[in-house]
Amino acid sequence: MPKKYIPEGKQIGDEVEAFVYMDSEDRPVATTEKPLVQVGQFGALKVLEVNELGAFADWGVLKDLLIPYAEQRENLEEGQSVVVYVYLDKVSRRIVGSAKVEKFLDTYALDVEEGDEVDFVAFDDAWTTHVILSTSGEPTAYVTLSGTGRLVELPWGFHQLAPLYGPRS
Repeated sequence: MPKKYIPEGKQIGDEVEAFVYMDSEDRPVATTEKPLVQVGQFGALKVLEVNELGAFADWGVLKDLLIPYAEQRENLEEGQSVVVYVYLDKVSRRIVGSAKVEKFLDTYALDVEEGDEVDFVAFDDAWTTHVILSTSGEPTAYVTLSGTGRLVELPWGFHQLAPLYGPRS
């Protein structure tokens, strides 16, 4: 773990909660920074840079999250907010994001009653008509897919939404 991430007062042998990822030279790096979105979750992230590899989004740790071109619906642009699914790539063994979120959705029957309180978030996706965020228990989003009418469930981190959604600049 780089010294800058070691909490003050910690000694060799002390336990430290850390997030581990592979750097650009395939070395494991441990950090005390917490990503906004974990592997297996969906979240809204802001694109910071686009280059020949793909788009790189801010996900709360020093190393930005790669969204490869093959995992983009359309070419992403710097400053754009995008909903992604975060997963471990089986080939590179790196954590990456996919804007093709429909590949990761499961069909689910919504368990809410008329009058239940829910949150709503607009979802920039040609296949989505509605997103409902559960406000109780584990953070969960329920998404209606317009192409099939299916209702799907996905884990969601609410804290990512507030500063990132809005019109593109």
